[in-house]
Amino acid sequence: MNLLFRVLFSQHCRNTHHKMALDALCHLRCKHAESWQELFLKHHTPYLNGSKAPDTQFKDFRNHVVHVRDNHWGGAPQAARRWYDQTVGFLARRDWTNACYSAGVLSHYYMDPIQPFHTGQSEEETKIHRAAEWSINKAYQDLRAIAQAGTGVDDVELPHGEGWLEAAVRQGAEKANAHYETLIERYDFRKGVSDPPSGLDTTSREILAELTSYATIGFARVLERALHDGQAEPPDVNLTLHTYLATVEVPIQWVVGRMADAEERATVRAIYDEIQATGKLSANLPEESRAVRAAFAEEKSFPAIRPSSSPAAKPAGQEPTEQRPAARYSAAPVDAQSRDDDENENIALPLARTTAPAPQPRKPAAQESSELRFYLEFDDEIEAAPSIGAKTARRLTRIGLRTVADLLDADATQVAAKMNSKWITAELVGDWQDQTRLACRIPQIRGHDAQFLVATGYRDVEAVAAADAADILEAVSELLETSAGQRILRGGTAPDSAEISNWISWARQARRLQAA
Repeated sequence: MNLLFRVLFSQHCRNTHHKMALDALCHLRCKHAESWQELFLKHHTPYLNGSKAPDTQFKDFRNHVVHVRDNHWGGAPQAARRWYDQTVGFLARRDWTNACYSAGVLSHYYMDPIQPFHTGQSEEETKIHRAAEWSINKAYQDLRAIAQAGTGVDDVELPHGEGWLEAAVRQGAEKANAHYETLIERYDFRKGVSDPPSGLDTTSREILAELTSYATIGFARVLERALHDGQAEPPDVNLTLHTYLATVEVPIQWVVGRMADAEERATVRAIYDEIQATGKLSANLPEESRAVRAAFAEEKSFPAIRPSSSPAAKPAGQEPTEQRPAARYSAAPVDAQSRDDDENENIALPLARTTAPAPQPRKPAAQESSELRFYLEFDDEIEAAPSIGAKTARRLTRIGLRTVADLLDADATQVAAKMNSKWITAELVGDWQDQTRLACRIPQIRGHDAQFLVATGYRDVEAVAAADAADILEAVSELLETSAGQRILRGGTAPDSAEISNWISWARQARRLQAA
């Protein structure tokens, strides 16, 4: 790639997902490949933001893994498919900003399971997971050089036919899982905590170089199929190094990069110190590991490390976490007052709400789940669901959705098409479904509680149960500074730390959806 690519790489790529997403562009070989590369470079901000959004915004960590030896447990294949379809749709509409953002998100769900530590789970791996990922990030340039010197793959052949993308994600996970124990055994935590690259020995670097090469080239092939399926020609892009440097704020980017590095160093140091002091990891367990462990524990006890020659027995299958595509990149919620009268009741993507019942006194968080009340049942009329007012309920009823169960079972894309309204998109229907799912599964919470959670990126029970109250409070407080947040609140009392702590506690006592 050209000098502009190298400048963008050095100034904007602060983590492994950024680097791999940008590197994948170098491997495009489709028609108009150079023009497509220039388009993604022009829209590098949404593209790179999308590549990290599953970690920083969605936090749907169960969708970042494929546990190969546990019946391919995890939701990455399905999440990749949803974002592939989203990418193709934006390409077909020539919405380049949102197409680049969605492609970035897609890169995360495709590439994450090609990291061996996302293909299984054990106490030993959990201890070093965060530190090893930091080591990989800091050693990335070396890994890329090793791959280019001959360790990397020449190409990645994707499957064909129905379900090809899901199969490709599982295929990458299976390739990575073969190295799971080797990387755990060879990682030097003591060295890595002070000098991240030194935690990886020669063998580990060769393995990771091959996997990094496989992930970037594989995603390039996935992106090529999306570009083909979108059936769009790339636009003319007038982007040069000179025009880029005229607007870039290099000092700011440098400071942000240094801040992120310092925070990661402090996090890894805290993990290392806890393990040295106690022999285990609990207080400083990363959010990602905590969320995946909580979800996985619903099926079986947390496993110790297993020899590669003795794979664990496969548990019964489990549906992946539902994580719906988010609203468009940087799209501000539309003010409901600007809509037609029959639209402005509650259809403000994604944050509208109907009039909720008056808040009830909160029961202590320590209650047993048998004493807790669920305010939404599977067989309730659809108007009882969060965000669904009387007018919207009537319209949903006309297309055959009469109960909460009907809404949860429906295909969001088909619902949006049948509703025939420019305001009711598949993304909005997905938000309704996620809100409804939370309200059905978590005791004590009301519709507006579920709306706050979904609007701030906490879309499933596992994410809420694993969250930190301070993080949710901060996100909700920021949301309440917008008109969209105020529409949820409707003049009520804003959630405080105690109430949000209750949400988390109640999420840990959630019932299965089948019981709703």
